[in-house]
Amino acid sequence: MRTTFSENKIKRAIGKVISNVNKDYDFSFDFNSDKYFVCSELIIKSYMKEYKNDEGLDITLKRILYSISYEPNEIVKKAFYEKNSNNKQIYPILFIDSILKKKKNFINTNEEFLKSYKRSRTSIFLK
Repeated sequence: MRTTFSENKIKRAIGKVISNVNKDYDFSFDFNSDKYFVCSELIIKSYMKEYKNDEGLDITLKRILYSISYEPNEIVKKAFYEKNSNNKQIYPILFIDSILKKKKNFINTNEEFLKSYKRSRTSIFLK
């Protein structure tokens, strides 16, 4: 994914990501804690607004089980619904897809990426 944010915002986000490398995986998916992370949580937190007039991802957190979080598929949905918008915040640049059954990955099209959120959660096992 790529963002449409300013170079300054991107540099700050990359700095946040780098400062959190090697933290443990957040098996509880607790968005309110910065002690552990899942990949999508780290990206979302790195691109959130830091102050009132800052640019940042417009997202809505969801209650998932007992915590507040953001499902990775929501990032894909955001890109899908913004794809023809002049106000898009993110867009795909490279989609590495996979066929788990064959233990292969491959570069797929950005159009397939934008449709991937519609896949069944088990479809990766069916290929």
